[in-house]
Amino acid sequence: ISACHAEGRGFESRPHRQMEKVASREVTFFGICNIQDKMFYAYIIQSQKDLSFYIGHTSDMQKRLDYHNSGLSCYTSKKKPWKLVYFETYETKQEANAREYFLKRQKNKSFYERLIKGTTNELIKGDQ
Repeated sequence: ISACHAEGRGFESRPHRQMEKVASREVTFFGICNIQDKMFYAYIIQSQKDLSFYIGHTSDMQKRLDYHNSGLSCYTSKKKPWKLVYFETYETKQEANAREYFLKRQKNKSFYERLIKGTTNELIKGDQ
């Protein structure tokens, strides 16, 4: 028997919903297992064409960067190729969205440059 089905036989009427928080995983037992192990990111990418910045949030960084570089986005298609220069990791979409909103309100290129220069993210520094 898998861990997902250990609590019951799966045909009980109206089983009580049990939730437990383990690290950043939400495990819900409600007949089936629902494991949420997703991280969210607020990010800054930079156009290699004109060095402008674009700020966004996503749950799949590589897929989102590929999307921006594919030309499918109206705004970013005109300035491709794009390079990831900064990102922050969050446990919830709301946190990443709030940080994106904060970063977009700055509208200050020197603020973004200081933020990027001060990053300790080795994944990004390795690409430069």
